[in-house]
Amino acid sequence: MIENTQSLNCGSIIHGFKVTQVFDIDEYRLTVVQMHHEKSGANLIHLLRDDPNCTFSVQFRTTPMDNSGIPHILEHTVLCGSEKYPVRDPFFKMLRRSQATYMNAHTGSDLTMYPLSTMNSVDFQNLVGVYADAVFFPSLNKLDFMQEGWRLEPENLEDKSSKLVIKGIVYNEMKGVFSNSLNLLHQVVENNLLPVSYGYISGGHPDAIPSLSWEALKKFYHDFYHPSNANIYSYGNIDLDNYLQHLDSECLGKFTAQDPSPTVVLEPKWTESRLVRLTCQPDPTLADPSRAGVVSLSFALTDILEIYTNFALSIVLKLLTDGDSAPLYRGLIESGLGLDWSNPVHGMDRYLRTTCFHVGLQGVRLEDVEKIDKTIMDILKETAKTGFPQERVEAVLHKKEIAIREDSADFGLQLILAISSVVNHGGDLFARLSVKQLINRFKADLATDPAFLQKLISQYLVGNPHRLTVIMLPDDKFEALEASKEAERVAKAVGKLTEEGKREVVKLSRELAAEQKREEDLSCLPCLTLVDIPPKCRPEPFTETQMGGSPLQLNVAPTNGLVYFHALANISDLPQELFIYVPVFASLFSKLGADGLTYQEMDHLQELNTGALRATPHATSGLAEDLKAPCARHLHLSAYCLEEKVPRMFELLCKRVRANDWLDSLRIQTLVNMLVAGDWSANSLSYNAHRLAMRRASANLCSTGRMSELWSGIEQAAFMRRLAKQITNPNEVERSRAFDDFIGKMKAIADHALKSKRLRFSLHGEESGLASACKCLESFIAEVPNSEVGSGDVIGAPTPDPSDVTQNVYVALPYSVHYTSLSLPAPHYTAKEFPAYRVLSHLLDSKFLHPAIREQGGAYGGGSKVSPGCFAFYSYR
Repeated sequence: MIENTQSLNCGSIIHGFKVTQVFDIDEYRLTVVQMHHEKSGANLIHLLRDDPNCTFSVQFRTTPMDNSGIPHILEHTVLCGSEKYPVRDPFFKMLRRSQATYMNAHTGSDLTMYPLSTMNSVDFQNLVGVYADAVFFPSLNKLDFMQEGWRLEPENLEDKSSKLVIKGIVYNEMKGVFSNSLNLLHQVVENNLLPVSYGYISGGHPDAIPSLSWEALKKFYHDFYHPSNANIYSYGNIDLDNYLQHLDSECLGKFTAQDPSPTVVLEPKWTESRLVRLTCQPDPTLADPSRAGVVSLSFALTDILEIYTNFALSIVLKLLTDGDSAPLYRGLIESGLGLDWSNPVHGMDRYLRTTCFHVGLQGVRLEDVEKIDKTIMDILKETAKTGFPQERVEAVLHKKEIAIREDSADFGLQLILAISSVVNHGGDLFARLSVKQLINRFKADLATDPAFLQKLISQYLVGNPHRLTVIMLPDDKFEALEASKEAERVAKAVGKLTEEGKREVVKLSRELAAEQKREEDLSCLPCLTLVDIPPKCRPEPFTETQMGGSPLQLNVAPTNGLVYFHALANISDLPQELFIYVPVFASLFSKLGADGLTYQEMDHLQELNTGALRATPHATSGLAEDLKAPCARHLHLSAYCLEEKVPRMFELLCKRVRANDWLDSLRIQTLVNMLVAGDWSANSLSYNAHRLAMRRASANLCSTGRMSELWSGIEQAAFMRRLAKQITNPNEVERSRAFDDFIGKMKAIADHALKSKRLRFSLHGEESGLASACKCLESFIAEVPNSEVGSGDVIGAPTPDPSDVTQNVYVALPYSVHYTSLSLPAPHYTAKEFPAYRVLSHLLDSKFLHPAIREQGGAYGGGSKVSPGCFAFYSYR
């Protein structure tokens, strides 16, 4: 067994893998070992770190040649059975035979990845075996292609006269993707900004997916899924010797090296800018329909292999857009030209061969759309002259320093995703990971040349003709046009069939239906046994004590020099009419001015001294087994920072708690409009619409379900739209009255919740950081206003009546796919049968719901979720 990296010298060969490079990345406590499997041509990157959550991934460069979605459909189909595991969909069947912390597959614009992670060493071996066999020796059966990609099928298999329709998991998935107008915008921007290198849609467009044949899929597999075109990743404290031996003997040793697929070309530069216009489905959730315009201005920057240049640009672009003092924020959103950024078309894209920068704005008045790109260019030209205040640069670098220190349960997965694009294009991995070196070089360049940042803006933005403006406007005929296109797709596909072909469609459809229902022998799949599973969870010790009369939990942990603060304010006895306002109060809490400082000054101080400072609402079941009894409701305050910044973090928390500025009407109006145009828009809701359906379906079963609907469901979305209309009412008298009422409620929540005796605290960090944090917390408690209400589990005011929520409803949203849920009563979490319900949910998902909803029904996803009082079923797309 390889115990350490001392035996991993460059040039040494281990189980057919030649070590090509070994280096340490101290800031991540990481040793990187790069290897090349000489017989097959595969590249392997092992990220050695003392972390039990081990991660594995196989990645192929998969450049689409058309819009048929061939890389995406192949990603699905290779997981439908393999040489060693010839069962339907071993990927999903392993979910109930494994303790995986992550299992998935991703299709990007130019690559396909198959990542997994687990904390169980036996499970890691099992899953690597299943994944490796799937990608290198897949079955690629025609029926699997029909199920995962697309097929013609009678609406009713039992009715000979039933009309033919198009079905397929990826086909339905992509219909759902393009129901979101910002996803549509993102794809149009990418395809038109980089038309030579990224002119096609890797996920597939519904118009083109039915053109893909099973034969073309198999050819693409043989062209791209060879080890010579693969990058294999592993991370954690795995048994490296056994792992390499398995890959060599079971997979890679069976191949002979060949030329990899061609690299993605660098996009040829333009000599003049371009404009694209498109239409989208109108959004009925908009508070102001006249603000339906979306405009983006995008720049092609440089080669992804230019690691340092892209790092420097990432800082410049953050300075331009992030934070309340950013020039583009002030000129586009604070000015009222737009209501919010149009994510995901916003910010720097460092995942394509040519890196890009997007300024995307939504909520633009229809009469203003033509002026947005000029406004952006004017702001860039002015900033290229004036530059940025030094303290803002320091704040961005501070964020970089925090990011280096942060750890997470899925650190390995996130690290592999972060380096995947650079690796895919043959970039310098050492340079990509050496963030401290990049920061030091950036500081040196800035010290040598004070105009360094302005020059980057002038070169890559102001003086860059390779830029694309996209204007997207709603069209009332869009939905009818899309329906017409789908009808044409079906007619075109059916029109190619002879009578014999139609009989063959019915025959294959029945074969697929029979195959989906066939009982299988799954004994070939590996499965954990109780012997493989530790009988106890890993302990996470903590200490409970008191501070200033409030409960305090201390958690000593290796946090890499960071200190984490949490506080729960008991608001269970908040007046009933204020509960619906708690989410917007939480959203505004950390974004206002405070204690005589403007919101820009407070934002800057938070950026310079913390990793984040925020508030969120939180509802939990009490101990009472009556599920409709009032639940416990809290306001959760949290922040974290470097150890040396602890005193400043508590100073800022104190300012927020004691003296937030609730009278800045323009600021509050801007923030509410951003929330409604962003988080509560139909586009944003589509990412979690199945959860919205579950919240609504569960709202009348228990008090926590009722609060979930009130705080983060359809009811909250409707409330926020009403609020935005009220505080932007063109009638000055009504607007002023609505705003005064709103501010009164914000102050009432603050006065009620932010009292020291309502708070319970938690601190996480290393001993040195906790010692400093405890001293600061003691001072903080002394300065926070007091009250006579205790911080225990007093339930207080009743939860809004669950029976008030109308059930069996259809909520109309501008999507071409549906999100559904049915919720049934379940026991309280203190009931002895509750753990069995958790197991039942897991088994239902993988054994029954997945085959019925996804394989047979063709929906992209579905499953169940159990919580105290509610057993919810859902499906989507």
